[in-house]
Amino acid sequence: MSACRIVITGLGAVSPLGVGVELNWHRLLNNHSGIVSLNETEYTGIPCQIAGRVPMSVDYQNQDGTLDFSKYFTRISDLKSMTLASAFALVAAQEAIEHSQILLAYDDRTRIGVSVGNGIAGLANTCSIFEQMKAKGLYRGMSPFYITQVLPNTSAGYVSVRHKLQGPNLCNSSACTAGVQAIGDGYNMIRLGHADAMVCGATEATVNPITISGFARMRALSTSFNDQPKLASRPFDRQRDGFVMGEGAAIMILERLESAQKRGAKILGEILGYGLSSDASHITNPTGLGALNCMKNALNNAHLNARDIGYINAHATSTPIGDRIERQAIKELFTSDNSNVLVSSTKGHTGHLLGAAGALESIFTVLACNHAICPTTLNYKSNNDDSEDSSLLNIISNDKPLSWNSKTRIALKNSFGFGGTNSCLVISNFF
Repeated sequence: MSACRIVITGLGAVSPLGVGVELNWHRLLNNHSGIVSLNETEYTGIPCQIAGRVPMSVDYQNQDGTLDFSKYFTRISDLKSMTLASAFALVAAQEAIEHSQILLAYDDRTRIGVSVGNGIAGLANTCSIFEQMKAKGLYRGMSPFYITQVLPNTSAGYVSVRHKLQGPNLCNSSACTAGVQAIGDGYNMIRLGHADAMVCGATEATVNPITISGFARMRALSTSFNDQPKLASRPFDRQRDGFVMGEGAAIMILERLESAQKRGAKILGEILGYGLSSDASHITNPTGLGALNCMKNALNNAHLNARDIGYINAHATSTPIGDRIERQAIKELFTSDNSNVLVSSTKGHTGHLLGAAGALESIFTVLACNHAICPTTLNYKSNNDDSEDSSLLNIISNDKPLSWNSKTRIALKNSFGFGGTNSCLVISNFF
């Protein structure tokens, strides 16, 4: 494996905070929440009545940051052949590619690959097709696009086709770790010499009655704040009672340092390491050992130790068990060697984007390293009576972002998912 440095040269985002990385970052730092009520009648009777939704122009009347597909698709009818998740991915990828200007510099597109993860593909399309088949009959009700809609890798395929990228074409479908693992796969493709640049990240569009009902039936979703949506996602907070479903896509451009410097690209940050582990314990209940091993593996891969890390963007989804387990793992690894590490979860602002969560939060981590400022944990109150002894960790509270006063800024991005899968990235500013 070649010893090369891999840098970040482009970012793109579609999230409940809006469309565009700059807007997402501004709203994140200003404690904006993208969580709203689910007012449609099809959600009646479901205990959870809230979600983080991408603002669409039809609902938000073209306010800043709303998604208008007519700006990205010459024929809106093209949207009928793909899932909403694929459409989100194309919008985020276009921003990232234009941001990096990578296609202006590479004549050989066999050296540019795609790695786009996805958690739950095409579920809404399956439900729609089922209703059509009941009404029109088994065959006549079937769509010719159905099979490609439910394949998880079609989002990566659409990005590859639109931009004529002929390098590695990958899809990671590893539940809530898909985003970080897709970026990790892109990182490894460059390290292994299969590509000079990778368009990587993840997408998710699962805010629908079936998914909301399924997670609610598992008692995984918040139900105590239906009348106050913006208070519902509260990572690490004592009053947390479950996560809030979110949707969106996030894409970053990874590139070999030599290639980026040769073309004079603006370098936004660097991937220093990547770690993986498995709980090997339970499909849905995490263990602290899996999270701990994953963070250790990422640090070992980066040839760093805990004292080198200044900030952790936690996975913390606002579930009672998951947040506690992650907190304990962070305490075990860091408080003996680096008690000053700052910790926050940005899911209070966006909800939990499932497969796309790690990709969006990796972008927020890149920006934290780049701008020397760490975002808050929205709805977390640091002065509450928390029996989990949060005082042993510097969790950034709900008040305001904190400046990161260091020339070298290295962060850890945690991502854990159902199936016991864990992944972590080590991200830094460029130095």
